[in-house]
Amino acid sequence: MFSENLFGCSANAVSRKNAAVLGNVPQIFDYVVRALDAETIQGQTAERVVAATKNLLAMAGGSAAQVLASMPVERHNAARRWFS
Repeated sequence: MFSENLFGCSANAVSRKNAAVLGNVPQIFDYVVRALDAETIQGQTAERVVAATKNLLAMAGGSAAQVLASMPVERHNAARRWFS
């Protein structure tokens, strides 16, 4: 429950274009992918967080593929599953 609330708050920060969030896109993407892979967030919360993260990537002028290139290989499948 805590992590779902935390990620829900993060999604809200993205939608408000919070400067701290926009300055940390790779780290946020990594945290989201880790949570999805560990199934810490699921269902509607996961869908909402993924949508917010996609918006964040677009606002920052990047893509999931670009950020994925800098991530460890073991998280690539989870990232592709949600962000392809």
